[in-house]
This record gives sequence, structure tokens and C-alpha cells, in this order.
Amino acid sequence: MSADYMVCAGDESQDMYILTSGSAQELNKNRVLRVLHAGDSFGEMLCFGFRFRCQTSVQCLEACELYVMSREDVLRIFKGSPERYEHLKRRVLELERTPKPVISSAELLKAQENLNKRIRNSKAKQLAARERWLKARQLLVCHI
Repeated sequence: MSADYMVCAGDESQDMYILTSGSAQELNKNRVLRVLHAGDSFGEMLCFGFRFRCQTSVQCLEACELYVMSREDVLRIFKGSPERYEHLKRRVLELERTPKPVISSAELLKAQENLNKRIRNSKAKQLAARERWLKARQLLVCHI
């Protein structure tokens, strides 16, 4: 998923998402709230039943992979420990109420530049490795 939206504001959902690779941005009315990276999650308020519609949109900044955990998955996991489920539910609510820093346009541009630089470096390394492989293959063909 690159330049795609994983969720859009107003969508009905009961799912929580955990980003396993790539990066994305959480948006509210085209304003960037935060940049997400591998290990970050979103949708907890939906998954624990505090909301039923997405309040923000999440857009991929590059190719992303993620785990999706439904409300049913969470209930099944905690079926034998309702006290742990309630503890986690309270913790999710506390985290939601904690003010989140807003990313400035300059910080977003810097993050995007760093991401583009990493992509360029990765492509350059891939090209260099391919060139080394082609040279090695030529030498091998010449010696046969």
C-alpha cells in the first residue's frame, strides 16, 4: 500500500491496526497529526468500543504492511481474563486522553526528505549489488 489510505475519517470500524513495516501519516482534515512507523498502532478506540467511526485518516507514505486485529480477536484473546481486558481498556482510554504533539510542516518535510534519502540509498545499493553481480558473471563466463 503506497500513497493509499488504510482508513478514512468517517469509516465504520471495530479494528485496530499495527504497522509492521513502512511509514504512514495520520491526518485530520488534511492536517498531519503524526507520522507512524513500524511498531506504531492506531484504531485502539474503535477496537475497544469507545468509538464506531474513524476520527482520522491514515495514509501510507511508502509501502506498508500491517496486522489487523478486530474487536472479536481482542475479546477472544482476553476471554479467560476479563480483569486484564478491563485494565487494557482503561489504559487505551488514558492514552487517548493524553495530548499528542502536532507535527509542524517543517518537521513533516524533513521526515519526508529523510524517507526519500533512505529510498534513494536503498536503490543505489541495489544497483551497485546488481553491477557487482553482472561483473562477476562476466568474469565467470570469460573463464569458462
